[in-house]
Amino acid sequence: SFRFIFDISNVKMLREYARNVQLAQYSVPSPFGRISKEDLEKAREVLDKLARNLEEMDEFREKNPPNMKEVFRLTDEQYSLSSSFYSLLPIGGYERSSIPVITESNRLTEARSLLTTLGDIEIAGRLISAAVYSEKKRGLDPIKYIMEAIDCSISLIPPKETLAQRVLQWIANSNEGVKIDSIYSINSRRAAEAMKKHAKCENAM
Repeated sequence: SFRFIFDISNVKMLREYARNVQLAQYSVPSPFGRISKEDLEKAREVLDKLARNLEEMDEFREKNPPNMKEVFRLTDEQYSLSSSFYSLLPIGGYERSSIPVITESNRLTEARSLLTTLGDIEIAGRLISAAVYSEKKRGLDPIKYIMEAIDCSISLIPPKETLAQRVLQWIANSNEGVKIDSIYSINSRRAAEAMKKHAKCENAM
């Protein structure tokens, strides 16, 4: 588990991951450590507005005849909201191309997926920063700090176990040629403790 935590808290690896963020077929590199939780929340609110916009757009287009005045208004709103969304995110990749306007549900899904990825990077950045701070100010082991902070139990799954074999088979079917060093099981400590208590109650009955 130590090696696993060491790998996922590797700043160089995380920076490389941030540089390879994708939005659909577009590469939208993001600077590691520059993502704001507050901006991500604002971006989610913008996407919620776009979701409502798309629903309204479908309604007005389906009217007979279509309400073109509202369609044009909603189209302008899509451009405005899309611009607001991208302005909140520290991403690149559009130096030589136009920013895709979110006018369809699939683009909205892609944008939400992008936010999830950026959110993961933002959390990793804060966690590593806190671990480094704790090491400098309190002398705490940064790896141990991260293990306690994520509040999860991490265990190595033996290669011959059924679960490991299924994971290996899935990887082989989806992406040939990938080298697997090890497979880990990550479980919430709170959930595990709750399950133990539940099991004890059932046994007592």
